[in-house]
Amino acid sequence: MALMMLNLTKLHPMQKKRLEEIEQDEIALFYSLRLSGKKRMWGIKDNNIFWILWWDPFHEICPSFKKHT
Repeated sequence: MALMMLNLTKLHPMQKKRLEEIEQDEIALFYSLRLSGKKRMWGIKDNNIFWILWWDPFHEICPSFKKHT
């Protein structure tokens, strides 16, 4: 598992829209928790608690692209 922190300004428009829908668009930092392969959980962190906002089994919400490919 790996936890990646994203600044809200770097989110995909689809992510921003979803955060607005669930009234969580005021947060400053957003997290992706990679479970295995493409499976991700997206959420926010409050102290030691990871609040899951949505499940992304195919890494479609914010796909990453490898350099030099």
